Amino acid sequence: VYLIKQNKRLYKISNPESLLVPIKEKEILAKNIISEINNIKAKEYSERNVEIYEGIEGMKIIFEEIRDVKELRVLNATGLIFKNLQFSAKHIVRDIERKSRAKVIATRKMKETEMVKFKKLEIKYLPRDAENYATTFIYPEKVVIMVAKEKPFLVKIEDKDIYDGYKKDFEVL
Repeated sequence: VYLIKQNKRLYKISNPESLLVPIKEKEILAKNIISEINNIKAKEYSERNVEIYEGIEGMKIIFEEIRDVKELRVLNATGLIFKNLQFSAKHIVRDIERKSRAKVIATRKMKETEMVKFKKLEIKYLPRDAENYATTFIYPEKVVIMVAKEKPFLVKIEDKDIYDGYKKDFEVL
């Protein structure tokens, strides 16, 4: 904000809190839309559900869900989360380490990532000839298969039988 006095502009610092006003307005709007969507959702849905996610935004959605689970198993972890989600990966893995019992079977390449800094995760490594880029996340009632090599692609399956099968297979490994 400025005013002109004796043909000179005099600037005055406005309230810095005003920077948050548009953001708060968008947050209120988003909450209203979420509420409306929740009201529209069918009350009963199939016990089975498959969703496909693509790109970095898809990864963010899935990892936002995974970061709060109590029990997590990861098969063929690559550590590519640190490449694709550079700014939030450490926070996500730290939350997983803190909140869940996580067991990880990883590729040897993951040893070259920041994932090795998280000591509370139970990690075993695959032999080099078994490595690939298809990572599987197994958590209660859900299985997510992710290929994060170039453009991330994720398939989330919500099905108790599939979850139980993958969980048993994981335990054998």
